[in-house]
Amino acid sequence: SSSSSSSSSSDRREDDDACLAAVALLLFGDKASDALPGGYDDNELGPNSPLRRLRSFPQSLVLLGRAAVLIRGIAAKLDVPYSLADAWEEAAKKAHQNGATTLPPWADETALAPSSDAVVSSEDLRRTFRRWLDSKAKRLATKLLPRRVKTFLAARAVRRLEARRPSGGGVV
Repeated sequence: SSSSSSSSSSDRREDDDACLAAVALLLFGDKASDALPGGYDDNELGPNSPLRRLRSFPQSLVLLGRAAVLIRGIAAKLDVPYSLADAWEEAAKKAHQNGATTLPPWADETALAPSSDAVVSSEDLRRTFRRWLDSKAKRLATKLLPRRVKTFLAARAVRRLEARRPSGGGVV
């Protein structure tokens, strides 16, 4: 009974390794490769996709995975034979030989963590949101409003600014 459980865990480990290798090839390998390990399909949305077996994806690889899929998709659409694996091979070998264990800044979660004294107040958040909303509204108004409405609003804004100016009348 113990030999059957050890062979079962060995089979599961081999299947897990095949799944991880298939995910790596699916995201970063050539589309021209014959078949994925473990009998997985190269259709990301298919029922036999290795992506369906993943419980989670390392946060440090999300941006890299998205970029890789985007580059591969553009190359395929333009019918350009391009291999990310070939393009990155030399840099990956150098990093491996040099024993690189640090993540690039975009993947290092500690580099993105705010300091403990960096507290955002609700007032800061409200002010930032208000500036963002104002800029969006101005851009939208600039595109959509008729010229005479824009002229009217600009004149009104000038009058408001002049009313706020100190009574000295000079430019500050």
